[in-house]
Amino acid sequence: MPIVEHAPNMPRNHKKKLKVCILTTFLLSSIILITLIPIAAMNRDPNNGATFNPIKNPVSEMQNEVQSTPLLSQPEPLTLTCALARAYETDDEFYNQVLSLFLASPESGASVYRAIRYARGDGNCFYRCVSFRLYELMLQDLVFGQHTLMIMQNTIRPRMHQQFGEGSMDFCFIAEGIAQRICNGELYTVDMVYEAVVNREKADYLILYFRYALSIYLRDHADEFVPFVMGLGFSSVEQYCETEVEPLSKESDNVEVRAFGQLFDVTIQVEAMYPKAGKLTTIQVGSVQGKNAHPPSIIYLLLQPGHYDLLES
Repeated sequence: MPIVEHAPNMPRNHKKKLKVCILTTFLLSSIILITLIPIAAMNRDPNNGATFNPIKNPVSEMQNEVQSTPLLSQPEPLTLTCALARAYETDDEFYNQVLSLFLASPESGASVYRAIRYARGDGNCFYRCVSFRLYELMLQDLVFGQHTLMIMQNTIRPRMHQQFGEGSMDFCFIAEGIAQRICNGELYTVDMVYEAVVNREKADYLILYFRYALSIYLRDHADEFVPFVMGLGFSSVEQYCETEVEPLSKESDNVEVRAFGQLFDVTIQVEAMYPKAGKLTTIQVGSVQGKNAHPPSIIYLLLQPGHYDLLES
């Protein structure tokens, strides 16, 4: 072999050992190559010859599934065959609670609802539900609409600029823009409002607007909310806002639900599905003024474990 020929002074026994090593290396390389060829063929798409990775990533699959769902669905009538009922039909503990949403039952203290809008489970479900319903309430009652627009312009906008700077004005422009279009009659149907809220180019800006608005409200009413946030393990309202309220995709707690109702003068009624509760737990928070208004300014939410959807009465 050429390598041996370039070592004329090498002892004979060393030359023999080197030949054996080279031969062994050659055989091992051949075995590895033969083994890898079938594996490569298995990973090759028979249609176009491209290779692919057969190992599936469950996290990636879950993310893709979430991204494929609507930000907020069209309303689905609550029936025995709706998606919500089917999801719990093998779980008696929750199934009876689901049925009590739309079937009158002496054991249920819940209101009877006619439909549900499903929110994407991306951590922003609470904000998608309440923001759409807030605009829908503005459409139904233009006096309430003008009142809400004034809150946005005169209370939220100056504080948001003070707290978060000039960049946050883009969020105000989008949120106030929808409110203005409702008040001036440009958006005059529920479907028009729906399309404005779920617009993919602006949806995240809208969510950030309401997150920042709640952060400001919580900071400005820190004395009221500090017992709640300390009960959740935070040392201050400011810390809670920075870590739980302001970041996109952070799930919401009772603190945000209460703050939203108080900020926008609406009542929020939550039908909560708790394990071993036996029936739905109905919770009302926010502004008492909302449920006493004519028409009432009430947002109805369904709380499943870790997720909010929007109910329609």
